[in-house]
This record gives sequence, structure tokens and C-alpha cells, in this order.
Amino acid sequence: MNDSIFSKAFSFNTFTYAREHKNDARNGIMCSYLAYMLRGEGLLETDSRRIRVRAGDTFFIPRGCRYRSLWRGEDEVSWISLMFEFYPNPRGTQYPLQIIPAGSDAVNEIMSLVKIKEIDCDAVGRLYRLIGQLQPLMETENVDPRSVIVETASRYMSENPRAAAAETAKFCNVSESGLYAAFRSIGTTPIKARQGLQIDRAVQLLITTDLTIDDIAERVGFGSAAYFLKILKRVTGKTSREIREESQL
Repeated sequence: MNDSIFSKAFSFNTFTYAREHKNDARNGIMCSYLAYMLRGEGLLETDSRRIRVRAGDTFFIPRGCRYRSLWRGEDEVSWISLMFEFYPNPRGTQYPLQIIPAGSDAVNEIMSLVKIKEIDCDAVGRLYRLIGQLQPLMETENVDPRSVIVETASRYMSENPRAAAAETAKFCNVSESGLYAAFRSIGTTPIKARQGLQIDRAVQLLITTDLTIDDIAERVGFGSAAYFLKILKRVTGKTSREIREESQL
């Protein structure tokens, strides 16, 4: 995949792990995911929601979602993941973590999209047409004003990983103390959230590219590879080699 806007904002992949895989995304994720479970099952938990996905389920994980997940299978666990940065939420509401009662046509399109090797305008158009077809089937919930601040800040930090808290607060039209209060409401801080977003992007690059650790650290906004590896281990509990090796199982 080239280094175009599509490669940064969209990624279509199949993930396969041997028997069990854990993921801790309690700092929030920088993109949304439309996914389809192929084999095994997954348990995803937020502070207010808990879903169990099984083979044949289509599910949605929204941008900014803070969750933990456990994936298990008798021999392996596998799912399709369509990642996209921009998602059209209705005004005053949002689409939460959920299982979508998708029909066979939608599932077939998901299967077709993940086979695309080079994401282009046609692929992106097909993805959003699919999303438009699924939205009437999806549950919505009202938006907490603090979550709007967190969402806006998270988007800004993902695009400007070296931005200071004061700069991020200014972009969100709130005081720095207001920014920290919004993040405290979800049990974290802007710094930890930014690192979580950086690591989420880094894991995607580890899995989908053969970039060096130095290159990945630079791309996601860390000052050095050593510091990047330290935060990666702290957030994921794994080394870069372990993440790459697990993704190839």
C-alpha cells in the first residue's frame, strides 16, 4: 500500500491469531472499524457495553471507543477488519460499539472489500455505500458533551501527535483545564490518550508494513525508537517482534 491519504485513513485486513489474543484499547482508538467474524469468538467490553461476537457476526467499533477485547478459537481466531478514519454520525448522536444484523449482501461486500490490495477511490466509495446500507440497522445513542471534546481532541492529536495539551485545548475551543476534565471523565489524561492513539497507529503499521522501528516511531510522533518501544510495551504488553509474529500466525 502506498503512502497516500487512503493508506493513512483506510486499511482493509484479515487478522488471524492462534487460539487466543488480547487487546487493551482503553485509551481509545483513532479510527472506526467495520468487522466480520470468520472463526472463533470475541468478547469486547467498554465501561457501559459488553458484546460477544461469534463466527458469522458483523460488528462495529467506533472511533474513540475505549475497550478491552479477548479473542478465542479452538485452533485459531480470525476476523475481517475494515478500518476507516471518517464516520458520519447523526447530529447529537453516535453509533456505539455493537453487533449489526447484516444480511448476506453486506457480508459478501465485506468479503470482497478485504481482498482489495490497493485502496483507491472506488474502494472507498464502496465502503461508504456499504456503511450507508447498514446505518438504518444500527443502534444510536445520545452524545455526552464531554465525549465531543474527547473526540475532537483525539482526532487532532492523531493528526498532530506532537501537539501540546494547550494547543489541543485551543483547537477544541476549551481551556486546558476543561480538556483535562473531559479526559478525566473517561478515566485517562490527554497525554495517555495521545500515546494510546500513537500506539494504535503503530500496531497497524507493524502488522501491515515492513517499516523499521525507527521509521514507525517517526511516523507516529515519538522522539526516539527506544521511547516508542517502551510505551508500546507498556500499552500493549508486547514487544514489536511479538506483535509482528502473532499477526503472521
